[in-house]
Amino acid sequence: MKLETLVQNELAIAKITKIELKNNHQFLWDLDEAVEEATKHLKKYHEKRNELLKEHGEETREKPGSYYLKPDQVKPFNEAVENLVKVDVKVKFPSIKLSEMNGIEMSMEIMRGLKALNIVTIK
Repeated sequence: MKLETLVQNELAIAKITKIELKNNHQFLWDLDEAVEEATKHLKKYHEKRNELLKEHGEETREKPGSYYLKPDQVKPFNEAVENLVKVDVKVKFPSIKLSEMNGIEMSMEIMRGLKALNIVTIK
């Protein structure tokens, strides 16, 4: 799985931990392990992205430790981030049939994330 997929669906990963499925303990166990692994990769991504911001940006005078990008720094920063998210990460989310999720409320945005991560399947 590309790191980009995790980054794009970070909110869904955070929300999936709140799912309660009775009598599906193995799925929940496997999901918990996958979320832990994904969280490690996301934390590393944010650290690397912050390093890139420091490398390409300039520190603000008003708030030391905060960085901003000048217009001519945006493209090189974006290219560096694009290269970062292209890496492969080893995260395997378990899947569950949509029909097994009856009664679980979630937004369309979260459902799209779960589909993109192959957590929710039709079959």
